[in-house]
Amino acid sequence: PKQAPAPPLIPLQRPEHLLVSFWLDRVAEPERPLLDQAAIRAHNTRVRQLAPASSIIARIDLLQASTTFPRQRLELDLQRLTKAISRGKRLFADGKRPIGLVAQLQRRLAATQATVELRVARRGSPLRCYADHRALYERRGDTAFDLAQCAELRFGEAVRVLGRGPRYWYVQAAYGGGWVDKEALSPALSKQQAARYLRPDQQVVVVADRAGVWSKHRGGKLLGIARLGLALPRLRSSRPKGGKGGAVAVEVIGANGPRRGWTRDPRAVGAPDQPLTRAALLQRAFTLLHTPYGWGGTGGKRDCSRLLMDLFASFGVQLPRNSKQQSKSGVERIDVAKLGDAAKAAVIERAAKRGLVLLYLPGHIMLYLGRDGEHLYALHQFSGYLTPCPGGG
Repeated sequence: PKQAPAPPLIPLQRPEHLLVSFWLDRVAEPERPLLDQAAIRAHNTRVRQLAPASSIIARIDLLQASTTFPRQRLELDLQRLTKAISRGKRLFADGKRPIGLVAQLQRRLAATQATVELRVARRGSPLRCYADHRALYERRGDTAFDLAQCAELRFGEAVRVLGRGPRYWYVQAAYGGGWVDKEALSPALSKQQAARYLRPDQQVVVVADRAGVWSKHRGGKLLGIARLGLALPRLRSSRPKGGKGGAVAVEVIGANGPRRGWTRDPRAVGAPDQPLTRAALLQRAFTLLHTPYGWGGTGGKRDCSRLLMDLFASFGVQLPRNSKQQSKSGVERIDVAKLGDAAKAAVIERAAKRGLVLLYLPGHIMLYLGRDGEHLYALHQFSGYLTPCPGGG
């Protein structure tokens, strides 16, 4: 068959490679903190300077950004989409060419009114590249990559609304822009509410991939499912004295504005200043092993850059959403493209002694793990791999 499920162990993989303890045994000083809080703040500042705030891939401070509705750039996006359709490079899921789609998008763009509001996602929702929910693929049958999916907006993530249309609104999240169904967003926050939500006196960070946020510390209604790396304001507990359990009170933004919520598993949230060590990062990374791939976060899944963005965000370290931008975000960038395999490996291993290493190639990014025998290994989120057929192909 042209496509098949992956076997339990992929080529060059052994059972022990699936255990974080195997890799930590190969790391010197796994518990040594790699970045203090001052270094993390400096890193986050550099990341916000990698791209202009108006860029669709910019990392921004939502409280300080002064961006406006990018109508001209969005018009250019539609011109590029027109060219891709004319070359047969954009198809609907049924294989039909999207005739008339651009005209629809142009009307929706014309009907979009500029605004500036800060709102919060009440549920997960696609962040679309165009004001439409329909998927676009480059080839018929290649449905793993919806090229109209920019990212996935998660429950609890704040956005700046820059344009409001009849159904789709253009928003800018802290990691990029796109169109979202307006029903997924909370009411607009006042300046005071926005500051309290994004810069609270006390904060917790979600350190498990799915943490339920409930209306009560026992029972009640599920308000949302918080994903790894989300930061929430921590509130003073209002549970009756003598109440059992480790529920943590947090502020969430619901259909009627700010409200109290509860995360019931104290292990699901952590302090924003938890130490970033190799051991802590790898242990958290390996809890995501075998989670499904999703281009642009389709269906709440992850692609390569979202995996790393969420993982580092759980330690307060901001990364861009785009893999190429992520490759520029560290304190050191080494180009090994022209080196032979042995020289490449030597450079990577030397760098890994100094800090955490991301491995980038055009369109993809990985977290370096270490060496086993003749090979170097990485942890990454990927959609598939090719194997040669007998006789070629």
